[in-house]
Amino acid sequence: MISTYVGENSNKLKGDLIIFLENGVQIRCIDRNIKDFVDYRSTAIYKLSENEIKYLRNHLITKIRFTVNYGSRGNYLSTAINKIPTILAYNNKDSPDYYFTTSDVKKLFLKDYSGEYTSNKTVFKNEVNPKQNFIEETRFNIALVFKNINDGMIIIQDPRIPDRPLFYRITGFVEEKEIDGYNMIIYNCVNDVTYIKNEAILFSNENGLSLMINNKKYMQAWYNLKLKSNE
Repeated sequence: MISTYVGENSNKLKGDLIIFLENGVQIRCIDRNIKDFVDYRSTAIYKLSENEIKYLRNHLITKIRFTVNYGSRGNYLSTAINKIPTILAYNNKDSPDYYFTTSDVKKLFLKDYSGEYTSNKTVFKNEVNPKQNFIEETRFNIALVFKNINDGMIIIQDPRIPDRPLFYRITGFVEEKEIDGYNMIIYNCVNDVTYIKNEAILFSNENGLSLMINNKKYMQAWYNLKLKSNE
């Protein structure tokens, strides 16, 4: 979606949109005439393919070129440059003077893994006391609940002690990245009983989805999560 000030409602965005990426790729979005006019601004919606979204997830947008039609006065070609306004850049001198569009796109198209799962394998590693390390093949019930990108809950239940589930409250999205063939989505989270701060990591590849809870002292992972609805 793109929105720009046009003044009168007879003026409007018109024609295709071109997105320029840092690697030289240009993405042309076709004008499908999906438009609106509110508060003196013209708004248009353009569609992106899955491959185009992949490009946007991995390469910064440098500029966007679009056209505004001013009726009898003709068309005006405009270019929006990816550059933070001078006053904002001045207040953050140590930061780049452009927007990290890749991060914004990843957040926008982040996969929602909400659902009830089971896992039949867990690994626990204690960095302080390695004698506590173990690998166990037993069933766990896991619920992932995402209200939005920065709010949610992870609930982990061992059926052998059903009245003692673990609750981890998601407090914020950190990042999404690719490492060694795995797609990793990382959140900050807090144990609702101990209040210990952790990272919750959802990592997936073609073989499935797994979950890791990690902090400076220990790590526990639950592998090969299966949706209960598919069992």
